[in-house]
Amino acid sequence: MGSAQQLDCYCATMRQTARAVTQVYNLALRPAEIEITHFTVLTVLDSNAGLTTGDLAQLLVMDQTTVTRTLRLMEKAGLVAWQPGADRRHKRWSLTGAGSGKFRAAHPLWAGAQALVQRQFGDSTTEHLHQLSFALTDTLVS
Repeated sequence: MGSAQQLDCYCATMRQTARAVTQVYNLALRPAEIEITHFTVLTVLDSNAGLTTGDLAQLLVMDQTTVTRTLRLMEKAGLVAWQPGADRRHKRWSLTGAGSGKFRAAHPLWAGAQALVQRQFGDSTTEHLHQLSFALTDTLVS
């Protein structure tokens, strides 16, 4: 049972692909003791400090409850912290020093996973897939 089953459903196939790619990145990031989900949040907050939970959910196309749970875990690990927003319901999230350090330490490992995926499919195929994936996401959430 060494290969995946080809599925007729677009959603199931994309989820299957996402799980396979996630495994590649999680394996690469293991030495930094972080998974791709948390690395992605660190990446977004590294360049967009002060986002609310809702902002993050929208940018990452994730359910707000899932983002809230992820941020709580990351806060408990000391990677992110929040400041009050415009009202009590809004928290503005930023990286802590430890979060910034974790992001910097994990970045070369992430780059290795990127290079591995790119080697597997070639430069033009990987870029084309990246563009198509974003275009589909952008169309579906608009």
